[in-house]
Amino acid sequence: MSTPGSEVKRLRRKATRKATRELINGYKENIGCVDCPAGTKHPCYVLDFDHLIAEEKIDSISIMIKDEASIRRIFNEIKKCEVVCKNHHAIRTHKRRNGLPLTGDTSTATDKYARL
Repeated sequence: MSTPGSEVKRLRRKATRKATRELINGYKENIGCVDCPAGTKHPCYVLDFDHLIAEEKIDSISIMIKDEASIRRIFNEIKKCEVVCKNHHAIRTHKRRNGLPLTGDTSTATDKYARL
């Protein structure tokens, strides 16, 4: 059974996580996918943080929010990332895992078949 004090703490922590998530989501939408053509807009749930150097990654941003890391720690982790849409994140991950260069054609199969 929870006490009134513990319920207040729980609600405060929930509100803090929500506020942090909204701040981070706004940041992602403001930056947009760095691999998509300029001016392409995506909602926050389509955008990911891509850690550029895996060995420097402390944790995923979503886990840091869940664990209530400070905004400073979260943004220090974000500095190690680029914002990309889920399609480009998958392309980058595939290329990294297969030793392929990240530069060059990042268009998706859908883009190629749209011209047919």
